[in-house]
Amino acid sequence: MATRLSRVSLLAACALAVLALAPAALALPIPALEFHFDDAVGATVPNHGSLGTFGDGTLVPGTTIGSGAPPRFSGLLAIDSSSDLMSTTDLDVLDSANELTLSFFVRPTGNYGSWMDMIGDCKATPSPHQGWYFQARDMERTTSPRRRGMVLVGYDAGAGNSYSLLYSADDYIIPNDWHYLTIVLKNLAVAGAHTVIAEIYRDGLLFSTASAGTSLQMANTPDGFKIGNAMWDGSLYAQYSTVAVYDYALTPSEVWDVYTYHYPEPGTLVLLATGLGGLVLRRRRARR
Repeated sequence: MATRLSRVSLLAACALAVLALAPAALALPIPALEFHFDDAVGATVPNHGSLGTFGDGTLVPGTTIGSGAPPRFSGLLAIDSSSDLMSTTDLDVLDSANELTLSFFVRPTGNYGSWMDMIGDCKATPSPHQGWYFQARDMERTTSPRRRGMVLVGYDAGAGNSYSLLYSADDYIIPNDWHYLTIVLKNLAVAGAHTVIAEIYRDGLLFSTASAGTSLQMANTPDGFKIGNAMWDGSLYAQYSTVAVYDYALTPSEVWDVYTYHYPEPGTLVLLATGLGGLVLRRRRARR
């Protein structure tokens, strides 16, 4: 019995060791922006990405920070009114990027309408608009098409208020459920006729793809990155956690690696811990 207990204790210790060593063992892509929300100081949300303090977020009065999110960093940004907002200063790195990747945990909590602001980098006022942002689409619908999805809205100030729309598949975001969403955007800054592409992942796996032929250039917005009241529509009430923006396109394997780092699969940890525990036991037996 004592031997069994010691082995169980060893496996438990190995599991904790795997959790502690995982970040160092995995070479993750580096985002320009990354917000954990568990270290906000007053109205300032520190940026953990490559832009450093230049990419820090600022909360408008009344916007709240909480805790209890599922990922490695449990802090969360609560958008529970249409005036709530976190924004950054204008960021040239994002403005000039032809490819971008946006990833974040989100849990929708209310204010379900047809076009509800979520997250993006777009100039709302004064008109004409410029940039890109995401809205929750038809969260109140219970039938297809375009039920509980997200839509990319892209504007080009040089084309007046013309815009392009790219839709996710149905049921991409689910009320009151936490999911890790990743959207890889391509050809945002191309001039002339071209195709904008969105590769849409949920919890590390490809969920759907979308594309649209356009002549609009959706980059080069003079405003900063925003979460919450990004444009003129009402905001989706939601909790956000571990929000990151990369100024390049992640590959499918990188999308999976980032997801499993922030939200390790239990089965993976058990296998790693079991293997490590077995190695230690074999070494002990060899010494005898």
